[in-house]
Order: sequence, then structure tokens, then C-alpha cells
Amino acid sequence: VDMEGKKLSKSKGNYIELGQLLKQYGADILRLWVASTDYRSEVSISEEIIRRNVDIYRRIRNTARFLLANLFDYEVKTHHIAPDEWVELDAWAIRRVQEVQEEIIAAYENYNFHGVFQRIHHFCAIDMGSFYLDIIKDRQYTTSKNSIARRSCQTAMFHIVQALTRWLAPILSFTAEEIWRAIPGAD
Repeated sequence: VDMEGKKLSKSKGNYIELGQLLKQYGADILRLWVASTDYRSEVSISEEIIRRNVDIYRRIRNTARFLLANLFDYEVKTHHIAPDEWVELDAWAIRRVQEVQEEIIAAYENYNFHGVFQRIHHFCAIDMGSFYLDIIKDRQYTTSKNSIARRSCQTAMFHIVQALTRWLAPILSFTAEEIWRAIPGAD
């Protein structure tokens, strides 16, 4: 149905050509739209809904880009910090990832794909974007290159981007593969 709940129909002129949307936005945007839709009720589609999904996709992608950009000089075998040495904020971030991951796994097991989508979006926008990543910027850019504070943060970001990529893989397979290839030391 369209945004107003009216049935899509070529004769009414409110039909949306999915092939055109695929060409214009790409497969992962359409996958994100499908995952964001609660299939237990009417499924709505419109240019506006797709544009909102594009914005959410950018948020997710930019979160991954920030994490990866700050791992440019991180080598797992050399720079990995043990959990008992982590800065408390980094330990919080990893605990948060574990909590979110449990929720995402439960949602996947129950075929609650829009719940997965909501958890990932909230994690990127609120937990990471509005809190953790905003706070760690100063530490990442001003502390000594090999300081425990900086390497603790990088260790956390390494684990966060790996988890995020795994969460995304069933929904945004092309994006997840692209991110995975950019993770230093990911196998």
C-alpha cells in the first residue's frame, strides 16, 4: 500500500516500480526497507519511505566508517588490550554491544526483522552516535599514539565493528561484506 494505506495500482498511478528503485538506490536499500517493515500488517512503500531508509542506511554506514577510520593504525596482534586494562567507558561499550547482540539474536530467531532493524538503528544513532563515539573523539585524536587509553578505545571499536558487521550481514549483505573486508585483521 502507499503511505496513505491505499492499495498500489498501475491504473491509479500510485504504483512503484521496484526495479526502478533497485536501479536508483541499490539492493541493500531495498533490503533495509523490507527488514524495517512489520510484515504482520499492511506493507507500505513510497519514495518518502525509501528516502527515510536511505538516511538510516547512511547513519549505519557512517557509524561503520567512523569505527574503521579510527582503526587505520590498529593491529590486532600488537595493539589489542586485555579486558582488565580497558578504560571503563570502553568496557561499557562492549557490555552494551553484548546486550544489543542478545536482543538482535532473539529477534532473528523469532523472524522479527523489523526488531533487528530497530535495534541496529538505535545502536548506531543513540548508543554510538549520540554517546560513545562522540565522547571518544577527543581521546582518539589527542592522546599518545600507543597510550593505553587510545589502544583501549581501538580495541573496543575493533570488537564493535565486527559485531555490527555480523548483525548487518543477513539484511545488508553487500554492505556487510564491504565493511568486513576493511576491518584490520578480520578473518
